[in-house]
Formats: sequence, structure tokens, C-alpha cells
Amino acid sequence: MNLKPIIYLNHLKSDKEDISALFFKDNKLIAERISQNNWIAWNSFHKAYCVKSGPRTIALITDLFEDIAVINTNYYEAKLKGHTDEITIGDATYFTGVLELAQKIGKITLFPYKKGSLRLIVIKYH
Repeated sequence: MNLKPIIYLNHLKSDKEDISALFFKDNKLIAERISQNNWIAWNSFHKAYCVKSGPRTIALITDLFEDIAVINTNYYEAKLKGHTDEITIGDATYFTGVLELAQKIGKITLFPYKKGSLRLIVIKYH
């Protein structure tokens, strides 16, 4: 089973620019698709391909790559902490393990409980 590569979108906004950056692991199909669209340009400061942000940016990127990649917007509004080969998300909004699968360590169940005139919510961890 071949899984599609993931393109992570991140919104980069400052006084000088309002762009959306595409972060992905090296992939020939994605690189070829980018080269066919001159509105996607390499940004040497952010070390990523970028497009001007607008109300339809996410929809346009999704439509463009839907047959070859998955577009991940979970961290679209997260602020980049640093620029490396690995994507580090942090700064104003703190995220860790962006590319890691979360490990479940337990389960929490909430249920209502009434004791006399008190109404409580019981938290059960298993």
C-alpha cells in the first residue's frame, strides 16, 4: 500500500508579507507539480516553497496536489520556531512531535453524578 506524501501548510504573516509555506519531504512528483505552477515560488529566507495567502489558498493548494499528496493544515496558524530539515513548530503556540504519531496512554471517561443536592462530574481514568 503506497501512502501519499504529506505537505504541511504553515501561514507566515508579518508586516512585510502574508504567505503560506509548503513543507514536505523531498518528492519528485511534488517538485514537478510545483515547477508547473509559477505562482508557487521558492523563498530562501523561509527555506520553503511559498504562495501568497488569500481566502482560497488552502483550497487551491488542496486541489492542485490532491492526486499526489495529502495537505495537512493542522499547524497552519502555528508559528515556526526554526528552520531546519525537520519541521519544528513552536513559539507563540507550542506543539511538540509534529511528525510523530501520538501514543495513547489511557482513557478518560466523564459521567454525571448526583449526591444529595450536589451535581458532579466524575472523571474516571483507565
